[in-house]
Amino acid sequence: MNRKITPPIPEAIVQLQRQLDQFRSTQPRRTKLPESLWQAAVELARQHGIYPVAHPLRLDYMGLKKRLGGVPIVQRGEPIGTPNLQIFGFCNRLQQFVNTLQQFRRSDCACNRLQQPPAAKIPPGQPKTR
Repeated sequence: MNRKITPPIPEAIVQLQRQLDQFRSTQPRRTKLPESLWQAAVELARQHGIYPVAHPLRLDYMGLKKRLGGVPIVQRGEPIGTPNLQIFGFCNRLQQFVNTLQQFRRSDCACNRLQQPPAAKIPPGQPKTR
């Protein structure tokens, strides 16, 4: 049997798990969580990732993701502050493409000065041929 070994849950997540269990045991089901608990979960998600926090805490994955906003999330094995080189390379290529389009659209661009040959005049009533 091949079973994945789950890594141990970090102590900070275990502590928040205890707080959430205590809150849930004293409140009716489907009671909204206090903002302080959500904020603690958001901070942990910034450090450990969304799924490793949402799963053991039994939080809504998408709800936690939305609360993170556009804040970068640390991926496992990626040190904090290391840019993702694939995204960086894509952004550079995209910027080059945008610059090329801007040059193409400028009125002083040589490509806009090219003139197309005048269309051959076809007498009325005569079919157009290719």
